[in-house]
Amino acid sequence: MIKQAEQFYKAPEICRILKMSRATLYRKVSRKEIDPPLKNGAMARWPESAIVRYQERLKQE
Repeated sequence: MIKQAEQFYKAPEICRILKMSRATLYRKVSRKEIDPPLKNGAMARWPESAIVRYQERLKQE
């Protein structure tokens, strides 16, 4: 079975998916509510799995 590569998202895309502002996104990252982005130089991207984990935690609360 071939495993599909994980999708990565920029901050604006994450904000749109989670319906929150950029400031709220980074506040939640600093509070460790959302995993920090993976960085390559100045480029920051969140893996889809980080967003799924955050959404699952919200469902459990």
